[in-house]
Amino acid sequence: MQLHYPNKKTEKEIFDSIPEIELVQINSSDNPNLLIQANNLVALKQLITKHNLAGKIDLIYIDPPFATNNTFTITDGRASTISNSSN
Repeated sequence: MQLHYPNKKTEKEIFDSIPEIELVQINSSDNPNLLIQANNLVALKQLITKHNLAGKIDLIYIDPPFATNNTFTITDGRASTISNSSN
């Protein structure tokens, strides 16, 4: 299935428009895991282009839910869940 609409950018146009960043290693251990704090699209481009990880990423954990225009909070009584403050 594909979504078609006027002036739709190609995957290459979108990919090329993503700014590049430098990922800085803060721990020199041989641990293969990475913790990245960045815009997810920008970070993914860096992982794909500079770290040769295209098709090799098993899990991306993004917390809290972003781009919702909501504030999420957690309290001691509900440590296993995240709630929307507008509820």
